[in-house]
Amino acid sequence: MDFMNLFSKVGKEIIEEENERESSFKESEELNAGLSVDDIAEIEDLKRSIVTLAKKIGNEAISNELGIPLDKIRDWTYQYANSLRLYRDSEETCEDDKVISSNKVVITKLGEESLTDATLEPTQDENSILSFVINFDKYTLNVNSEEARKDCVRKLKMLTGADFAWFREERGLKHWVLYNTKMYEVVGGYMFSYEHLRYCPEYGPAPTLPFNTTSCYKMFNLYDKVENLNFSNFRTSHVVDMCSMFENWTKVKNIDLSSFNTENVDDFCAMFNGCDNVQFINVSSFKTPKVENMSYMFAGCVKLLELSITGFSTENVVNMEGMFFECDSLEFLDLTSFNTASLESLYRMFYDCNSLQRIYVSPKWKLQEKVGGMCVFDWCTSLPRYNTEQIDAEMASPINPNGDTTLYKILNSKKKPTGYLFLLK
Repeated sequence: MDFMNLFSKVGKEIIEEENERESSFKESEELNAGLSVDDIAEIEDLKRSIVTLAKKIGNEAISNELGIPLDKIRDWTYQYANSLRLYRDSEETCEDDKVISSNKVVITKLGEESLTDATLEPTQDENSILSFVINFDKYTLNVNSEEARKDCVRKLKMLTGADFAWFREERGLKHWVLYNTKMYEVVGGYMFSYEHLRYCPEYGPAPTLPFNTTSCYKMFNLYDKVENLNFSNFRTSHVVDMCSMFENWTKVKNIDLSSFNTENVDDFCAMFNGCDNVQFINVSSFKTPKVENMSYMFAGCVKLLELSITGFSTENVVNMEGMFFECDSLEFLDLTSFNTASLESLYRMFYDCNSLQRIYVSPKWKLQEKVGGMCVFDWCTSLPRYNTEQIDAEMASPINPNGDTTLYKILNSKKKPTGYLFLLK
């Protein structure tokens, strides 16, 4: 049914008639007073049509268009949802809002004043009970129940007008993830790629994270629709995997991830690999206590001009292979926060960083004998002196031991120009 056409022919006429008696829609008992049975039926049909239209174009849009209070539209939505047995109230929940029946979805109406950052974060407990919030509705279900998942999609369609689907992660915590089908699509699953969710270029520049996501694997891989995306509403506190998240995003020039919470992430492998037009990446807010893999994280960012990673904690990082591989435009790196106690490989870590002039480290840069370190500084042609065989600050000889900054010289190489590694006290 064409509801916009419905309103153009019928709806607005009825609203105008009602507005002559009432400044706005009131409670049904008041509105129905003095009306005939046919009038009441006509108004109820109209209200149902308004609810249906609101699901198609949004509550605020229809509220503005028809001059109906927003809370009234929401009340009608719940009224008709209840009448159609779309959801069950709190009698189906226990004190902790846990789902008693494994195949039911509990929907709880929330007020705006009750919404907090914690409320908005989807949570899944040890019993696989998932809770999330959409449009002041809190959905609670057992995600291991196929019937509950299907029921959830049906209710979301009815109450929001949007199409949702479930996806089982192949990486991360392998959770069931609920996603908007207009915003994300399922791709991969062949050769060396895992099946994963990818952001749809047609959607627009303001993505939100699918509900219950723990893996962002290749989520924006090969994205080429716009130069920048707004991640201010992208909630990542439960994400553990950001491997290849922005890999080969060749159009972007500036990536601002200052809103990201990365405290639970353990894999940054190739996160920005191949972003060959990016000039600035804001990862200054990143906390990395659990990260084990930073290999090729910034590899191929050939136009990257500067990078603030002084907040990185790396005591658990095992792999830094190719981390700055071919970062041709970087002139210096401050790695004084880096702790290499767990590091096993830094193969090609700075390979072909041909503009790199200074590398700052601290005494926490202390490599174990087992560390694989071939080609670490190969083709770092702007470093004044370096030796491709010497990769540990302790192996170098001090040049200015009494100064504020102790400069350690990486021993001379016969093959290529040589460079410096700075050790800050």
